Amino acid sequence: MSVRYISLEPVNLKPTYSEFDTIDFDVVYAGRKLALNNIRFAATIATPNATVATGALRTDNTTTDFFMDNMVGAHAFIQQISTEFSNAGAKSGVAESLQEYPRYSKMYYSASQSANDQNSSASACELRSPNMKFSNVLLRGGQTGKPAANVYIATQKQTLANFSVRPRFCLNSVSSMGGSPMLSERQVGRCRISIRLARFEDVFCGSDATANITSYSLSNVRLLYQTYADDGQDMPIVMRTKANIKQNVNGNAITLNARLPIQANSMTASFFPVADMNSAKLNTLACQEPPAMSRLEFSFNDSTNAYIAYELRDRNSILQRAVQSIGDRDMTNDTTLANIKNNDQYIIGLNFGNFINLARQKFSVLINSGIGSNAQNYTLYSYFHGIMEL
Repeated sequence: MSVRYISLEPVNLKPTYSEFDTIDFDVVYAGRKLALNNIRFAATIATPNATVATGALRTDNTTTDFFMDNMVGAHAFIQQISTEFSNAGAKSGVAESLQEYPRYSKMYYSASQSANDQNSSASACELRSPNMKFSNVLLRGGQTGKPAANVYIATQKQTLANFSVRPRFCLNSVSSMGGSPMLSERQVGRCRISIRLARFEDVFCGSDATANITSYSLSNVRLLYQTYADDGQDMPIVMRTKANIKQNVNGNAITLNARLPIQANSMTASFFPVADMNSAKLNTLACQEPPAMSRLEFSFNDSTNAYIAYELRDRNSILQRAVQSIGDRDMTNDTTLANIKNNDQYIIGLNFGNFINLARQKFSVLINSGIGSNAQNYTLYSYFHGIMEL
């Protein structure tokens, strides 16, 4: 089959895009098939490293306190990613609208990869790196010559940092009995992918993120994908979808309830202090452990309407259930308890064992902890993993 490599510009084309901008792509593959699991979002970081000699990251040395989360990299630019199909019928409309996407990426990579795993070409193109200091160097882009005493000389030629990420959304989380999954226009009609860029404080962190650098912009923004000749046959495919909610936790014993329009088989969540959410100095993607977590209880009705409850009190059991919940979503890495511990992150979650309709049944989490005892509230970010068949 003939293959075409497409570099698609946004519908709402602009020279640069910044925080809170929405970028729309109308994916074109009429008369052909769209190759799934390898759709990429690419751009150049026009600022803060800038194109002029006085760029903030261009003249400072490598100790500049300005970073991206090294496990998330350029995924942090995508605050929300939505996929919409135009086909009439049951599969029309929004197939997935995933908000707080960088935090989901943080949980997945923290559970499935180690710091050493970031020393690969697959990670480098996404600006993921072994540590935070390394991320500072990546943000500077390429520069000729060798810096003296770690000082980058402004007069030397510099190329801007750029990235190409494979977002972990529904069109990149597909399986098919026919091998490499592909999508025809007959199945879903036209496809629009919309990306809303994250605010500055959720992308960058460090003291210089407030003192010297306070904004960013992306240029040369594009969507990269491949299409193949249409053979006229449509194989059934299964997309893994996600839905998320965030809720405030302000007491030492609280029950959280969720109803969502998704057929889900697992749930994964993480915490972050409410008071620190607007700080550019802190890494707002960190999955922090709340104080004195003593008990978790998950309860729901399964597919046969039988009441199920899981009670967890041991820290290792809580983390083990969590890594099982996020699981191996694209068959490239295994989530492990060792990874989440070595990366110093804390997540909770549960694999339900079967799919339940959360639009009809309530899913509840009872949390006993020290939250609220020191007047510090937390936000709980919950992600539910489901499927959609095409």
